[in-house]
Amino acid sequence: MISPAQFETQRVLASGYAASQEFSPQRGLTAALRNWADVYGGEVTSLPLPSGIPQEVPSVLLSSRNEEERLEISRARVNLLWFSRAGSAPILGTILAPFGERLATIFEECEEQLGRLAVIVSRQASIAQPGIELARQFCRDQFLEGPLNRPEGFELHAHKTFQLMPDLTVNSWIRIRTAKGGSPEYSYVTVQQDINTLATELQTRQFGRAQIAATFQAVSREVDAILGMYFPSEE
Repeated sequence: MISPAQFETQRVLASGYAASQEFSPQRGLTAALRNWADVYGGEVTSLPLPSGIPQEVPSVLLSSRNEEERLEISRARVNLLWFSRAGSAPILGTILAPFGERLATIFEECEEQLGRLAVIVSRQASIAQPGIELARQFCRDQFLEGPLNRPEGFELHAHKTFQLMPDLTVNSWIRIRTAKGGSPEYSYVTVQQDINTLATELQTRQFGRAQIAATFQAVSREVDAILGMYFPSEE
């Protein structure tokens, strides 16, 4: 059986959505460079977008010199990303805590209402015959002895809503699948977890600094708990 300890975090994305859907990427860029020029010391891209381009498309991109972090700003949202580098495996909470502070600062200095939050965590485990292992993990014997007796690829996708905290309902998505990783054969199991607040509450909620921090702390705990439910450790 596959256990949570076998997974390594590959990417973390934290997003803050502007209630107006008309966030100013240029003001966001100014705030980012004023506060974190030491973090985003790599390449800076700032391009005007033609009319008709979706609001979610970023027009401002900043990255760290080691390419471990990236900041994307569009008219709809601000994305903060962390990518795994050789030897880097911090605890999720140590990534999300500063991301929350940065989102709060950007929205405060741009005088924008942050109405929605989302966190996506992508993990990967190197597994021999991952399709068969996932089938064994999630399927009954009658299927393992029938149509799923030798799958090469396998995918499971599930969605639910629940209360992450009192008075905060969230969507929770999980996608578990096999991946090839550049080789002809499947050799990995990837897990993508997405926890986000409701789109219908975008204009009625306002996440301030304390609310962002509390939400990200709860998300940090919940994604690990959910991974453990799908891949329970053997006693």
